[in-house]
Amino acid sequence: RFNEEGYRVLDVADLALRNKDYDAALESYEYVMDKGKDASLYLNGLIGFLETRYQQMSDDILIDNEGLAELESAYMKALDEFGIRMETMQLLRDLPHIQAFHLGRESDAVDNLKLALGIPGPESLSRARCKIELADIYLFQDEVWEATLLYSQVEKTYKNEPIGHLAKLKNARLTYYIGEFEWAKAQLDVLK
Repeated sequence: RFNEEGYRVLDVADLALRNKDYDAALESYEYVMDKGKDASLYLNGLIGFLETRYQQMSDDILIDNEGLAELESAYMKALDEFGIRMETMQLLRDLPHIQAFHLGRESDAVDNLKLALGIPGPESLSRARCKIELADIYLFQDEVWEATLLYSQVEKTYKNEPIGHLAKLKNARLTYYIGEFEWAKAQLDVLK
């Protein structure tokens, strides 16, 4: 009606996703995607649609492995279609989470995150989120020092940002669990 190409619909979809109204979010993202692949917001709609499907599956008590495998192939298809670039970095962050923590393929997840971090461009929040995801996977693989290095990088780059505080908290929690209580306490005191 206002020739906005779906900007308001994306806002509604994002709001619905934050409020866990998955049906409304999926319907809104599908509306944006129905505008066609040449539309300027198609990729945003696709990313939101895939993220909504993943959150919907992860909220279920019993996670359907078959559904997760289908979702993984949808992520791979989207990456094949749009390529590896800054605009698809969120896909490259969400796909490894599914691969590592649900499908048991940590090495594929690490490779995908390294691919995302290898995308040329300035330091960004997307890149920091990828580093935190990679650190979480390293921690899952019991590679403690790699994880703490990545958390520290994000913490140093984003000292006064929420993502920097998250990295500091994760790093403090990690050091607590490996037995460095004094250092962990000092970090947590700073976060207070």
